[in-house]
Amino acid sequence: MTDTTGDIERELERVLPEAGTEHQPDIGEPFAADYWYGELSLHVHDTLADTHHDGAATAAAGVECLRAYIRLRSQLLVQLHDDVAHSFTADPTHTLLASDQLYAAAYAALARSGGPVSLFDAVTCTSQCITGALSTHYTDPETASSPGSLVDGTMGALGEAAATIGAILADATDAQHESVRLLGRGLGALEFIRRTDDLEPQDRHVVLPDADESGLDVYADDRRADVLGALDDLDDTVDVRDLRALVPR
Repeated sequence: MTDTTGDIERELERVLPEAGTEHQPDIGEPFAADYWYGELSLHVHDTLADTHHDGAATAAAGVECLRAYIRLRSQLLVQLHDDVAHSFTADPTHTLLASDQLYAAAYAALARSGGPVSLFDAVTCTSQCITGALSTHYTDPETASSPGSLVDGTMGALGEAAATIGAILADATDAQHESVRLLGRGLGALEFIRRTDDLEPQDRHVVLPDADESGLDVYADDRRADVLGALDDLDDTVDVRDLRALVPR
């Protein structure tokens, strides 16, 4: 097993702009203490690939840039939404600029990876899904749907993108891609829900509105079923033990 954390850290150093100044925000701050979603991409790649793709860690760094982008955009929308309790004090203009730089860094990482153009398609589709989910829940509460839908459209979508990127670089089959899509979305959502109870709102990547916990439990059960089904399908062609270890207990 490769040192996935170290690999991603090294690639982030290559794709991120230098630390901010008074007029340019430091975009390193919104990164999580771990690289779980980038590591998901690498685990999927390593599971499916017959030959290792040299750009897999670089693309995984792009996933983490997108993850940090989601965190800043969510915090910005919460900060600007008077009806949601929060403790964010960042300058909105700097936050917006930093999120734009992170988004650009995600694409820069994909370009450096040397992968096919379909990598960009995966990230573009994901960013559109995320933007729509955040906008609906934080700027149009009258049409906002369940908290589970917010998780699905943000961290679930990120997990799907991470897994899809790993599968693309592994040259996965069409059947594997469909299983990977369900696997990634489910794992991404479940990992976010697992962390939510242990984090203060300012440390979360997406701040949930007042959540119906029973509704989230049902949503989590559905996603877990998707994940286990996808793993069973993949198990017909590859060894999925490392991926099974990612399923929250």
